[in-house]
Formats: sequence, structure tokens, C-alpha cells
Amino acid sequence: MAILLSSVVILSAICNLGLPNSAIYHVKKKLLSAGQAIFTCSFIYVLGSIIVGTVFYAFREQFSLLLFKQNQLPGFFYVFILANIPLELFCQFCNTFALGMGQSKFYSYLISIKSTLNLAATILVLTIYGYGINSLLFITLALNSLHALVHIIHLSNTYSKFDFRLSQTSLKQLLSFGIRPYPGALSALLFKRTDNFVIAAYLNLDAAGIYSIALSFYNMFLSIPRSFGSLLMGESAKRSNEHSANLSKAALHNTLWLMTLLYPLAVLAFAYLIPYVYGSRFADASIPTIFIGASAVLTGSFGILGIFLISQGKPGTSSLITIAGGLISLVFTLIFTPSLGLAGPAISKLLGAIIFALLLTTIFKRHSSIRRLNLLQSPLPSWISRLRRTQ
Repeated sequence: MAILLSSVVILSAICNLGLPNSAIYHVKKKLLSAGQAIFTCSFIYVLGSIIVGTVFYAFREQFSLLLFKQNQLPGFFYVFILANIPLELFCQFCNTFALGMGQSKFYSYLISIKSTLNLAATILVLTIYGYGINSLLFITLALNSLHALVHIIHLSNTYSKFDFRLSQTSLKQLLSFGIRPYPGALSALLFKRTDNFVIAAYLNLDAAGIYSIALSFYNMFLSIPRSFGSLLMGESAKRSNEHSANLSKAALHNTLWLMTLLYPLAVLAFAYLIPYVYGSRFADASIPTIFIGASAVLTGSFGILGIFLISQGKPGTSSLITIAGGLISLVFTLIFTPSLGLAGPAISKLLGAIIFALLLTTIFKRHSSIRRLNLLQSPLPSWISRLRRTQ
């Protein structure tokens, strides 16, 4: 189940092409209208989904054999994957674009409602009615469809004028900018999923499934700083280098402290819920979750500096740093997994995140006037004073 869901993420990531941040950049710089950027990106995503879906279906037997050690999977598995690729692409694009346009309230309401519905439906289907775990696939498909519909309604209400003409200029602008950070984003996902293949090779397929549960925590926890990053992208793109650098420094400081404070609570809560949501046989996922959670703190927080580089027209630099961190993590995974078991790839991911943070910090200082980040200085007094002013 977890491997199947991650397959949808990988296939949709192949079609992503870095377009969400590219659309935000061009709209904020007033190089394209919002309607033109949305329509052009949607067209590219539909075309990409058709191509990737066709290739996937043509090699479906090899896919089944590689991930599930079976020549053929049930037909509804393929329907689920093919239907979710365009939905996942569109929803992720709209989420990022909404945050970049400053519509954080809409985004937070939408994600909160979707998460609540997902949890309620999961508990209802698995514990009360006792349906199999495969029923979660239909829940995911239904919620993603509803998610996409809400975005369509919101976009039509927010941007009343859409340019439904495709121009070579808009295609070139969006793709040329988006494709530069794309290798880094794609490699991050591929490195993350490569851990599953290494675990399956050195340990077994059950261990890969358990590790996938820990990766689901990584993705959920990482969504917090990614949301901040999308907001920052929209603000940084319209500011000067100096103002953008200072904004990124403040965002990094606050995000790092927030994620550090949330980390122990999130890990304990997830470890407690694993047996109830996924079953007792997945309880061992709590061990790699400890290290994966720490890597999410570093990757998510320092990734804000990568957003600064993209917003200042240097997306390729951020991509190279992401690839370097992923390669280092992969090397450690190959070394540690045979001896440390499930903890091996989790520790490797943490080491890769440390290298990623150090490299981004170094490059950030070179491309800005910031020389000290002062990350050890607690932001709690300023948080408390702001809270008092709002009361």
C-alpha cells in the first residue's frame, strides 16, 4: 500500500518540471499573467501525464515485478495509479501557487479539511467497517478528486480572465526556468525511493514496506517548512536581493526553531499511531522515524535558503546542492543498511541532510550580504510578544 502510494508520487514528480515555482516567479515579476501561467502549466501537465501514464502501462509487468515481486497486479491498482498522476500534479501545483500568491488562509483551510476527512475515512473504513487496506486507495482517489475540484472552483473565482491560447513565449519562459531546479527535485524523490530498493535487496520486501511508513511521516512533517517555502517564494521574487536575503534569514531562523520544537512531539505521536493506523506489524517503523524526522527538520528548514536562490534567478545552484546531498546519503545507505538494518538508511538520510544544510548555508552567504545566521538565538521572546499584541 505505502509503496503503491509512493509510486504515484514518483510518477507525478517526473512530470513536475519545476513549474509551480516557475509560475510564481513569472507572475510575481509580471512577466506572465496568472491565468496564462496556470493554463500553460495545466496543458503541460496533461500532456506529461499522458506520456508518463502510457510508458508506465506499457511496462506495467516490469513495474509489478520490480516493486512487488509479481508479474501482474490487480487491475484497480493500475487504474488508481493512472488516475492519480494528473490529480496529484494539479493539486500540488495549485497548493504551491496558492501559497506563492499569498493565499495561505485558503491553503490552510483546504489542507486541514482534507487531512481531517482522510483520517476520519481511514478510521471508518478500517476499524468500524473492517474493510481491507486496499480500500484506502479509493479514499485517496476520492479525496484527490475533491481536492482538485475545489482548486478549479477557487481559481475560476480568483482569476476571472484566463488566456486559453498557448504561446511559444510562455512555454519557453516557464519550462526554461522550471527545468533548472527540476533535476534536484526529481533526484530528491528518486533518492528517497531508492532507499526502498536498497532495503528490499539487503533485507526484504516487508522491511521496505515498514520503511515506507517512516517515509510517509517524513513527507507529512516536511510539508510544514515546504508551506513556508512556497510563501517565501512569492515574497522573495518581488523583492531586491538584500530584502529577500534578510527575509530568508528570518524565515530560516523561525522555521528551524519551530521544527525543532515540534520534532519530539511529532515523532512520539506518529510512533503511537502506527499500530492503530497501519497495524502492529509496522510498529518497527518508529525506529527509522526518529532519524528521518531529524533529517526533515534540517532539509525543510535550510531548504528555505534554496528558495532564496530560486527567487533570485539561480535555480540551478539549488538543484546541484540537492543532488550532492542525495548522493552522499545514498552512499551511506549502501554502507550502513547491511549492518544496521532499517536504522541504516534513516541515519544516512540524516547525514545527507547535514551536508545539504552546510552547502546551502555556504552558497547563501556567497550570493547575499548575510554573513551570520545567528541560529542559536531563541525566537521565543519575539513569538510571545507578537502573540500578546494580537490579543
